[in-house]
Amino acid sequence: MSIVLNVERWPFDQAMPRAILNPPHGAQPVPDVPNFSWAEQGMRLGLPRLVEIINARGLPAGVNLNAAAIDAYPQAAELLLQSDFEFIGHGVSQRILNTTDERSVVREAVDILTSYSGQRIRGWLGPGLQETFHTPDVLSECGLDYVCDWVVDEQAGMAGREAPTARRRAVLPRTERQRHLRGGASLLTRVRATCGGHPSVLRRRR
Repeated sequence: MSIVLNVERWPFDQAMPRAILNPPHGAQPVPDVPNFSWAEQGMRLGLPRLVEIINARGLPAGVNLNAAAIDAYPQAAELLLQSDFEFIGHGVSQRILNTTDERSVVREAVDILTSYSGQRIRGWLGPGLQETFHTPDVLSECGLDYVCDWVVDEQAGMAGREAPTARRRAVLPRTERQRHLRGGASLLTRVRATCGGHPSVLRRRR
């Protein structure tokens, strides 16, 4: 079992991806000060506290990271890098993928995370756990080994593409019961497993 945090970029000048305090009459105000504030509180205060707890116990950990969060929160990004977290693709900002720009978004996210962390990015969690019908193919084309979007089981499995020569990916289910924490950071568990000869996707802390 491994701890993974969600670290996301919620632009202040756009509608918020989620709401703890629902605006009156179903409106989506911009700016949405209260809902931006609880996410921002998580980045400023919640995330450092969680990382401190994880580091103090020497726990293996990863981060589902919006690539834009690196520039938006440079101190948070540096903290995660210095703490030896595994970096996992999670879009550029917290917006769901669509068929018109899906490849460019995945490639951009992976390229930014690779350049910043020096790691080979192996995993993906879609913003909002959303995919298109093409997402599995796109992730394989971009060299990703596993995806965390499918909450269909509590055990890891393997998923294949339609193309007969395509490689398969590990499916690591996200545990929804542990998803939300106050402060915009989320905990999820990923299964440490070997699936059909596929090596564990989790790295041990050095």
